[in-house]
Amino acid sequence: MFKKLRKIVLRKSFIGSFIFAFALWGYTSLNTEYRTYVKIPLKVKLPENRAIENALPGSVSVEAKGSGWHLFNLIFFNTAAMCYVDLTDAELTDAYYEVGRNDMIKSLQFLNNVSATNVLPERLSFKTGALAEVTVPIRPSLYVVPRDGFQIVGSP
Repeated sequence: MFKKLRKIVLRKSFIGSFIFAFALWGYTSLNTEYRTYVKIPLKVKLPENRAIENALPGSVSVEAKGSGWHLFNLIFFNTAAMCYVDLTDAELTDAYYEVGRNDMIKSLQFLNNVSATNVLPERLSFKTGALAEVTVPIRPSLYVVPRDGFQIVGSP
């Protein structure tokens, strides 16, 4: 009985039918709509006279809604998708600044045929500070004693 079953399974027609059935199942499954969380890189742009003082996460989790094909493309092939928060025109007089959920959803770029319904973290808080350029003279405090036959030429 097992020999007969093994013969049937190893036939080219059975293998071809199985591959065709699997492809048909995959096609119909990916045409339906799904929701999933996708990690998207985060980039914050500040005015030229400000800088971020604390560490920000490198990415945000976005709840994306779309067909299986579009989500598959977003997860595996779309390297351009990003959350680009542009604060160059914002008045950053306070030391702390907070970006809300709606602002981050509006900042999402290159989510082709996929809509974003939520983003985690819902609030992004960071501390900004004024940029300053200061020149500090450096005087080395070292004393070098060369070996016999060698000498120091110039100052370190």
